[in-house]
Amino acid sequence: MAKQQSSFVHPGTYHQEGNQVKVHITNCSDQDQYLPKSMHLGTMAEAIHHSNSINTLDHRPIQQLSQDELMERRTYISKQLQLEDNRILKQRKK
Repeated sequence: MAKQQSSFVHPGTYHQEGNQVKVHITNCSDQDQYLPKSMHLGTMAEAIHHSNSINTLDHRPIQQLSQDELMERRTYISKQLQLEDNRILKQRKK
């Protein structure tokens, strides 16, 4: 938090357009706050471009999925949540 300005810079992932990044900042005071141009708010790392087909799970309703897509969705969720290793679920199967 920038103490003298009572502002909070939200951590997260931001989109870069050209050489400009718009950052989400909350004013935690009851007065307008003005940040000086080129004020250092923190550091950022640029992500590498990746294919949209990697680790994506569409959000279509189950009724619109083919059997293969439904199986792929179930497998993906099971692996991501490590359901096979969950001791509570193992006890329920008994």
